[in-house]
Amino acid sequence: MRLGIGGYATGDVQTEAAREMFLATIERDAPEVLRALRDEVYPYFSRDELQDRLTAWARRWHLCEPWILDKAMDTLALWDDCPALRAQEPPRWDAGGGFSWWEPVADAERRIAFEADGWDPAMETRGQARERLLRAFAEAVDRHLDHIATLAENRGWTQVVVKRNRSGEPDLHFKWLVQHRVLGWSVREIADRYMEEDPTGERVIGEDAIRKAIEAASKLIGLRSLRN
Repeated sequence: MRLGIGGYATGDVQTEAAREMFLATIERDAPEVLRALRDEVYPYFSRDELQDRLTAWARRWHLCEPWILDKAMDTLALWDDCPALRAQEPPRWDAGGGFSWWEPVADAERRIAFEADGWDPAMETRGQARERLLRAFAEAVDRHLDHIATLAENRGWTQVVVKRNRSGEPDLHFKWLVQHRVLGWSVREIADRYMEEDPTGERVIGEDAIRKAIEAASKLIGLRSLRN
């Protein structure tokens, strides 16, 4: 799972990318969350009781963070403007919003210039010249990449987080997070389901590994622990 498009991003960009993946996992694996938002909260959209209904919905699914409540309100507003989207099955979050974007380096800084002595056929064979020029060009590219990385880091950008897992599913840890936090599965139930879903029967996963993955995914998107 790559939390960004390129090799570097701001912390905000990576957080927003992770949050979007978490919300998409809710859409896919826990559609009852959005159905409850539509059926139990939306009818109060223009009424005084809206905030109380939204709070009750958030507590039911353990989704009380302000950024999730903001997304829920945006979704309710979208449904109010577009009844066809409100009737969609399964329901979907509002796809608007997102994060601000700016480039870590200017266009002029990204330009790369390469100069080298060309081929003197009296002194080198074609193959020798080609090898020398390619080696010099590769060294120039490495210097350029190191320079751009330094500029990005000095301006507050960090390397994009790449979360790996053995299954190859890019959102596996968010799937476990949704199963545990939103659907109320125990870690043991998650481990059993994960191993049962492998047709080869070769998957083996410990509860500690799942628990650590859930905690890491929660921290990445800014979810407070249910123990707090």
